[in-house]
Amino acid sequence: GTSSVRAALCDFAANLLPETLVKNERRLDATDDGGAEIDARAALKQIETAIDDVLRKSADLKGEISAVAVSSFWH
Repeated sequence: GTSSVRAALCDFAANLLPETLVKNERRLDATDDGGAEIDARAALKQIETAIDDVLRKSADLKGEISAVAVSSFWH
């Protein structure tokens, strides 16, 4: 998302496992013409950090991660 990078695990019924939820805030840089930018390397690092955070928070859960879904900037 634009304001944060979020990640979590869900069960097989698509129910969010709230104890795994991660929301890392971020800031975009405004351009003079009204746009918004973020450095690609910084954005990738934020995603990697969110994944690592979820894996840390879920370390004591039983089972395996069997699928991954991704959503990105809307526009």
